[in-house]
Amino acid sequence: MVMAVYSRLGRLLAARDTGLDNLRAELLARYGLDMDISSLEALAREGRLQQPNIELVAAIAAILEVRLDDLLDARDVRGEADTPPESQRRTDASVGLSAADERRLNYLLYLRDWGDNPLTKEDERELEALTAPMARALIDGDISILAASKGISFAEARAQVEAAAEDAAAYWSALAANPSLMAAEVAKTKTR
Repeated sequence: MVMAVYSRLGRLLAARDTGLDNLRAELLARYGLDMDISSLEALAREGRLQQPNIELVAAIAAILEVRLDDLLDARDVRGEADTPPESQRRTDASVGLSAADERRLNYLLYLRDWGDNPLTKEDERELEALTAPMARALIDGDISILAASKGISFAEARAQVEAAAEDAAAYWSALAANPSLMAAEVAKTKTR
């Protein structure tokens, strides 16, 4: 069984025309729970929750006078692996994947992140092939930003990035080949 838990807190608060600050104050006043606002924001976001704090959720349910299943939607999603919810999708159609490739990519990402077994080597290769165009698009986008910020061409910015990557690779290769140099660098870093 693959269980997923989704929060309904944001919708409940919106329906009651109240916010996280009020909820935070109530948690402190009633239960002595001094929660930082970012924890509550994470719980109020749409989408799948990762290991929700059940005591916090129970306190919120009591404050809002709702049942736990009104606040959380828990379901077996194993049968939904071919079509994960929109909130789980991490692809961008603008990188040119076909609809079938995008569905397959989402399925492989789902299996990698939520499946009971690790991906097979074949699935790993397929995932790499499907994500490569997105990685290139992201890198090219960052290179475009770099080029614009420096007032240089895309080709010049790409050459600078490639040179920096080659320098970094050479540096790490030198460290890996020389344990005493690696130890010295680690010690130097620890003193910072």
